[in-house]
Amino acid sequence: MRRANLTAVHWRERLNAKELKRANDQLSSALIRTREELEISERRRTGLEMILAARLNRIGNLNDQLERVRAQNRQLDEERERLAAMVKFAPQLDALTPVPK
Repeated sequence: MRRANLTAVHWRERLNAKELKRANDQLSSALIRTREELEISERRRTGLEMILAARLNRIGNLNDQLERVRAQNRQLDEERERLAAMVKFAPQLDALTPVPK
């Protein structure tokens, strides 16, 4: 009877070993797939970081250009105001200027 009991336990251990091996194989496959997905995600992240850096660089360049144009517009506005003031007083100066005979 003791021998039959040992055989039954040994049979269960083999079954458990097969189940454990199957579970281990499934987990190994899942781990491989997960690592592949991680590698793909890392490549995508790296690509997106490069795109983001390029866009931020472009935005910085455009902001610099915008600031230069705004500064140029301010200078042109100041020049326009000076010229408008000159034109405004020009008729008065013409009236005060003696006309040669």
